[in-house]
Amino acid sequence: MPPPLEAHVTRWSQDPFACGAYSFVAAGATPDDRVALATPLGRSVFFAGEATHTGYPSTVHGAYLSGIAAAKAVRRAARAGRRAA
Repeated sequence: MPPPLEAHVTRWSQDPFACGAYSFVAAGATPDDRVALATPLGRSVFFAGEATHTGYPSTVHGAYLSGIAAAKAVRRAARAGRRAA
């Protein structure tokens, strides 16, 4: 696996004006955009977070539930990889 080409880090917890951050649905966006954010790249890169959950976006439980879903997807991919080997 090659190293990442770039990374973006938010420091919202240190911003005296923001005091937090969460996703929102922009004008023209649809729930399908959140589904696209959650779509894995192959069988090795998986995504989770409140921005990827269609039922509970912008919430802690949305982040938690999306993490569980991503972990299950990782497990399925790992099992499929073992069967293919």
